[in-house]
Amino acid sequence: MAASAAVTDWLQTASLGQSLPVISAWKRNYPIRSQLTSAWPIRSRLGRSWSCTDIGLHTLADPRRDGSKANAKTVREGKDIVRLMEIDGSEYLYYPAFPIQVCFIRGSLADEDGNISLQREAMIGEQLEVAEATHNSGGIVVVQVEDVVPRGSLDSRLVKIHHFLVDYVVVPRPKYHVQSFSTHGYRPELSGEGRKSIQSLPPHPLDNRKICARRAAMELKKGDV
Repeated sequence: MAASAAVTDWLQTASLGQSLPVISAWKRNYPIRSQLTSAWPIRSRLGRSWSCTDIGLHTLADPRRDGSKANAKTVREGKDIVRLMEIDGSEYLYYPAFPIQVCFIRGSLADEDGNISLQREAMIGEQLEVAEATHNSGGIVVVQVEDVVPRGSLDSRLVKIHHFLVDYVVVPRPKYHVQSFSTHGYRPELSGEGRKSIQSLPPHPLDNRKICARRAAMELKKGDV
């Protein structure tokens, strides 16, 4: 990649897997301090300077293990962003908040006022929470969408991010707004807009992804889906 290691020396993210191939490749070429945590937007979203939770105890997030540090460089040189504390005899993880200057998130459609729908997204994650956290921090919220539609034409039930949270809307060329890194074109069965017969799908080759999917399916019980 053309990026330089001087761009940043610290990365905090919820994932470094196949969903972020560009960041993963850059991280391999330019080793930096990396920390994995998915709860950080909630603190700024609620206007608090910190939060406590028992979610993550005895996992990667627990400072008695890795403290959310994603690689050896971070273990050696990185600061601690998670602290273990006890309240009334129970253990909790303490997360300090930090300001967010700008965020880039993805939506499906925007109207002329800046209301954002996520109706064609394969996954609805923390888009709203990140927008709220950035807005409450006084930061800039940039949303990439497939298209902009006339004011009032979006179904209000499909609007997930309201216009007052959005500062800029970007409509890229179609090749930069694919539904996911592993698909070409729009697949309605991934967004819930349609269903596809299992019989119409070609068998997936036996690989690590299929083995992981099978193992996850073993945990499903009747009524879970």
